[in-house]
Amino acid sequence: MLLAIIPFIADGVANDWQKAVACLERTLGSILGNPDRDLRAIVICQDRPPLKLNDERYLFLETKQPKPDKQDAMAKERDKGVKTVEAFDAARDLSPEYVMLVDADDLISNTLTSYVYQRPTFDAFCLKRGYQWREGSSHFTLLPRFNQVCESAFVWRFDKRLFPAYLAKPILKGYVTRSTTWWKLRWMRRGFRWIKFMNRKPFM
Repeated sequence: MLLAIIPFIADGVANDWQKAVACLERTLGSILGNPDRDLRAIVICQDRPPLKLNDERYLFLETKQPKPDKQDAMAKERDKGVKTVEAFDAARDLSPEYVMLVDADDLISNTLTSYVYQRPTFDAFCLKRGYQWREGSSHFTLLPRFNQVCESAFVWRFDKRLFPAYLAKPILKGYVTRSTTWWKLRWMRRGFRWIKFMNRKPFM
């Protein structure tokens, strides 16, 4: 199974909650547009978004984490990081073979899961090229270093060898609840055994 994790901003924290929900629904539509049934998309937030979709592959996880101050950028980044860790904890029960983090306003190819499943010897995938689209525009821009600007450009095999920090539950939670920001978590995620990892299996 491939699990897509989407940390979502809470009502009262987003500048425009209705717009954020609309973007999330579009994002989920793109993920669940993959025809494979062996796929799940989990949204984690303090508030359940009022979505219209009806798909058993969609899961919602409510976090008890207090909502951050809307004006505190660091608190909002930390909130996103804590939600990510909680979602990875929940992923342990789902036992996915692959996992990816997806921003709530990104769009995913409807051939992604089939591409991943057809390459079972790969430990990870890095989407080095992708398209940028601005809301309301009819144009797409091809970005050659897509993985450097998009959080949703990575798919990893979910096992202890690749995720020692996330799967060492008490240790990472301690880091997050004390002072770790989302930016530090992001680099922890991108940097886990990165040199050894890159030499082991090829990327896209």
